Amino acid sequence: MGSLKESWRYSAGIRGTKVAFHFPGYGASTHPGGALSIDVVADSVLAVARRTGAGRAVGVSLGACAVLRAMAWDPGLFRHVALILPFAFDRPVPPAVQQRYDRAISHGMNANLRGAVDLVRPSLPPGPRFDAIAHDIAQEAMRAGTFELLSTITTFAPVPDRTALSALAARVLVIGHADDPYHSLKVATQLSTAIPTAELHTVAPRSALTDRTGIARRLADFFNAATPPQPRRR
Repeated sequence: MGSLKESWRYSAGIRGTKVAFHFPGYGASTHPGGALSIDVVADSVLAVARRTGAGRAVGVSLGACAVLRAMAWDPGLFRHVALILPFAFDRPVPPAVQQRYDRAISHGMNANLRGAVDLVRPSLPPGPRFDAIAHDIAQEAMRAGTFELLSTITTFAPVPDRTALSALAARVLVIGHADDPYHSLKVATQLSTAIPTAELHTVAPRSALTDRTGIARRLADFFNAATPPQPRRR
């Protein structure tokens, strides 16, 4: 639900040409007139990667899941990938999280800002400053029709067969944080274990969407090192 302006900060120290794009319905792109599907967002990743020749990718939340699905379709698509706060990979989020998410989405689609804020607030650190940030994000999402786009997101399972991950050719960095009901650290941990060439980087609880400077340094180290993917020894 963030903007390119905010997400772009993650790439601050990464060398080379960088390309950013909006999923359908985000930013200035055309609204699809309904909910997004995991295949639609993954197809966007695939199309942009092939059009630009990109060999590296960074995905955040929905973007992380979209990149993951695109790599499952084409295991050689990228050489280096960072997946920040993936919320699912081989199965949808748990029922309790689905229910909470669906309530927040319903509030957002019915212009109930106080209830809609719950889609954003649990992923941010405590404190009045972040209360205001969550309020602003939810308000902008209501204005842009983002809640409708995300109304089926809890059904997404980017790679239903986790054995497909063993074919990935990319070196992968998975970044997660704790205490966030929508972006479980357990998912990030399991995903990093399922990908032979992956490593897990954990940041402070509920900080991955706000500590962009710290994560940008970690991403710069990861991408600028440019070492070939090496499977972990089992």
